[in-house]
Amino acid sequence: VFGNHRILPNSAIKKATVFLNPAACKGKARTLFEKNAAPVLHLAGIDITVVK
Repeated sequence: VFGNHRILPNSAIKKATVFLNPAACKGKARTLFEKNAAPVLHLAGIDITVVK
């Protein structure tokens, strides 16, 4: 359940909010996210909002 709406297994998620902890991984969380996760999410067509 996402909010008041259910996400069905066959539905595509189009937007995501990512919370980055600036203290995580000795301050490298943003770099690791941009290098590893962001490209995969972009290729999947997911609109990402990053909160630092």
